[in-house]
Amino acid sequence: MIPQKTQFLDWFPFYVHRFIGDVRYRALKDYQQAWYLNLLFASWISERPGYLPDDGQLWRLANARTRQFFDKEGDVARSPRAVRRTAKKVA
Repeated sequence: MIPQKTQFLDWFPFYVHRFIGDVRYRALKDYQQAWYLNLLFASWISERPGYLPDDGQLWRLANARTRQFFDKEGDVARSPRAVRRTAKKVA
């Protein structure tokens, strides 16, 4: 039986040692680390793998408690290094 190809990335490089040894990642507060990883995982399974819609809802994908808190504390999680955003929500 031939495995069916999914729209999601079947394989995604995730180099744990880069996170463990990355001084910038380790300097993040615990909730910022979680937001970063949540956004990374969301981009992994998004309709356009590797990208997230820039629709004002990143705070929900990051699983932040409120948008205001994410806007105040989430600069690192929203950085270009963390995620690439599409101009509009992918339909």
